[in-house]
Amino acid sequence: MVIYLFLALTIFSTVYSRSCLTQHRSPCAVRTRSFPLAVFTGDSTESSGMEPPVYDEFITVASPFNFSAPPKEGFRSFCDCPLNDTCSFVNDSYVIDIDRTISLAFCDQIKNLFTKQCHNAREFIRIIGNIHESGEALVSVEDVFMYCHCDRGYRRLQVEPWTDGWYAFVFQCA
Repeated sequence: MVIYLFLALTIFSTVYSRSCLTQHRSPCAVRTRSFPLAVFTGDSTESSGMEPPVYDEFITVASPFNFSAPPKEGFRSFCDCPLNDTCSFVNDSYVIDIDRTISLAFCDQIKNLFTKQCHNAREFIRIIGNIHESGEALVSVEDVFMYCHCDRGYRRLQVEPWTDGWYAFVFQCA
């Protein structure tokens, strides 16, 4: 009897935890885009990257990626949407683009899920996953911690080491 009860609870929790209902504000899927590294030639006015870095708040940092090249896309499903709805990246009102490399899809419209806008400077979005060799992007996503959304878009604040060799990319409203 105890074994049957244990098995029933295990099966129920496995099936139920796969549902997006248990993870109200969690994305049902994530799409990552890995762009090839940019090749800098010596005939431009930009630095080759071999000199010591210059830090200036008025100079935007050049991305190490070639965004004009076709990306290699990765896809990971986190949970199943209720009522046989499909989790897709087709409808923009269900998708949040964090940056050029990470997009999150949800089972419901963003305005219904996140009634709260991120206003406070301490309201962060953490996206945890495997880091690209450049250290500037995630190649796969393992978990997302998101409690509010930003209509203005997102900017990355920092990269933190996480457990199991993963890294947390911390974002804030732009």
